[in-house]
Amino acid sequence: MDISKNLNIVNRLTLIRLIFLPILFSFLCVLLLRFDVFFLNVLLAVIFLVFTFTDKLNDYLFKNLLEDFAPDRRLNPLSDKLFVFGALMGVLAAGKLSFVWALLFVGRDIFVLGLKVIKAGYDGGFPSLFVSKVKRILLWIALTLVILNPGDDVFDISSSTWNFLEFVFLLAALITSLYSAYCYYLILIKEMNEQITKEIEVDIDL
Repeated sequence: MDISKNLNIVNRLTLIRLIFLPILFSFLCVLLLRFDVFFLNVLLAVIFLVFTFTDKLNDYLFKNLLEDFAPDRRLNPLSDKLFVFGALMGVLAAGKLSFVWALLFVGRDIFVLGLKVIKAGYDGGFPSLFVSKVKRILLWIALTLVILNPGDDVFDISSSTWNFLEFVFLLAALITSLYSAYCYYLILIKEMNEQITKEIEVDIDL
């Protein structure tokens, strides 16, 4: 197995997801959503879901191409966050989302990123939380509904129903986002307290 060749494939996909996809999707949102044509909204929602599942493709390549030689995979979740940021900024610029929602989601991720930087100074990263996976799925669904929302009645579905579904999933995604951030915070505080306790015990022994 040519590890260096496989590594190049994975690195290129990660680089595309880090830089190209967030910019491209934000541009497409601003370009297409302003027409508020349901067909274009559906097309953009499909593109969003395809781009979203490149995260799963990246995971698959890491596991099956690199096997035990897999490098540090922290760029993969980072690229996922940047794509979500790009989608949030795109629908925000297109006037499809209130800046309050975008501010809360981005603010939460910046807070968690800070916690992860601090945690790296102890024993590495956080454990994988089930609630974080639920939050990610709910946010994907919420953004898909935001993109699809035609702002008018479509297929006998009233605009108020679209808005209600959008609000419910955005709220559910926000609640799980804040709760997962709180869980990360508790994990970090617990570890910091344990570290301080150990240092005090060492000082006492000396």
